[in-house]
Amino acid sequence: MKNKKDKQAVLVTILVVVSVSLSIFLGISVWQSQQQQELIESLKKERLQNKQFTDALLTEHEHLQVITGVINHYKTQVITLKGTNDKPENSFQLHVNPTKKQAVLFSEHAPKIQPNELFQLWGVNAQNDTLMIGLFDGGELALTSEPFPVAADVLHFFITREPQGGSERPSLQKLVAVPSYLLWQSSMLLLQSSMHLAKPRNFALPQNSDIHPYH
Repeated sequence: MKNKKDKQAVLVTILVVVSVSLSIFLGISVWQSQQQQELIESLKKERLQNKQFTDALLTEHEHLQVITGVINHYKTQVITLKGTNDKPENSFQLHVNPTKKQAVLFSEHAPKIQPNELFQLWGVNAQNDTLMIGLFDGGELALTSEPFPVAADVLHFFITREPQGGSERPSLQKLVAVPSYLLWQSSMLLLQSSMHLAKPRNFALPQNSDIHPYH
């Protein structure tokens, strides 16, 4: 009888040990499974981040290639736009490629503008028509702008400060920068405009010319 009870006790002990062991094993298995799942999710997240980083690098590389394709082209002309006499420190670099009919613009030293203002780039063609070329915010010109279209017959460029959305006609009293060779003429235009006189004979920024948006 005693032997039977002893055997039962041993059996119960074995069952308890087995049960505890199974519980521990299952617990470890569940923990390991969770750890593996977390590792997998972490690797997926890292892979996604790496892909996003790589895609961003490729996009930036392509972006730079487009810009340098204009800047480094052998037919690209570099035009320095300087501030008028009251703001001589204003300075912009305009790279114009008549073959590609594209240009890029960036500021070497741009004046501060109000949140409701933009820089507007204008061009004057051989027919003395003033063309609206592009609108740029200050942050954009702190770097290099995206390439934008410019007609091959545009001879002169200038920049004004305009309200958000741009203007149909340039606000010549808000001239920001003109080609350095036109600084004298721009001063004369403002002077004669304020005195209600005719514009200078050779000035390339006509006050009353037709304004045409460039498409």
